[in-house]
Amino acid sequence: MRDGFYRVDYSGRTNVGAGAFALVRGKIAGLDVGGVTYTGTYRPDGNDVVSKLRAKAPPSTAFVTGMNAGPTGMDFEVTLRVHSDGMLDIQSPIGAIQGRMTLISLL
Repeated sequence: MRDGFYRVDYSGRTNVGAGAFALVRGKIAGLDVGGVTYTGTYRPDGNDVVSKLRAKAPPSTAFVTGMNAGPTGMDFEVTLRVHSDGMLDIQSPIGAIQGRMTLISLL
């Protein structure tokens, strides 16, 4: 995976979402349309890329998995695997999410 700015489209058990991520020299940061922000690191793993992210959701955020962040918001860890074809597998305490990562621009 090359350093760049990426579009992310994803779906969970009850809904779909989108966001954008910047990947630069092993670091990743981004946000989604629900206002959740993400920061963390990524590394190659064979033909895939694996990322550990800290997600911060504002109060009352409705997640694509059907859960809600509640009145105080929610902080949680996300493990993201990007396969060589751009497909995503996301594991988190709010449930499994699948999607696709598409390069918008190199950085």
